[in-house]
Amino acid sequence: MPEIQSGPGDNVEVNPIGEPRKKTIPSVLSLGSRFFEYYSWSNKPADFPLDSHFDPDRPNIGDEFSLSGLQPVIKKKDEDLFLLKDANDDFYKWHLGDGSMFYLETKEKDPMKVAMMVMEGIPEAKWIPIYDPDTFPK
Repeated sequence: MPEIQSGPGDNVEVNPIGEPRKKTIPSVLSLGSRFFEYYSWSNKPADFPLDSHFDPDRPNIGDEFSLSGLQPVIKKKDEDLFLLKDANDDFYKWHLGDGSMFYLETKEKDPMKVAMMVMEGIPEAKWIPIYDPDTFPK
């Protein structure tokens, strides 16, 4: 297993023959100062399970659904519900608890505008199921 070094070379892995290899750091798509703390959703990296579900160097939620470049945008503060964006600037709603994943049918590509739409409530008809345990054949 590669050793992770810390110090001046933070985020550098050492491969089996001792050569450094840059480790990709999972991140939240920052909405900056346009996103306020008092919302019922969060954009703070500390509120996201980045290492366990979004690390591009490990099996992650994007791999599970074959969605390239999947990155969290916002998370509902009182539950494990996420708005995600992929490398094609498409958006998804994912629930960690039941594993459901829905594609958002929209032409909007601005992450802040989509986040606001989600927080205000998007009609269910706009969410196309990719995986929904309530409707998935058992």
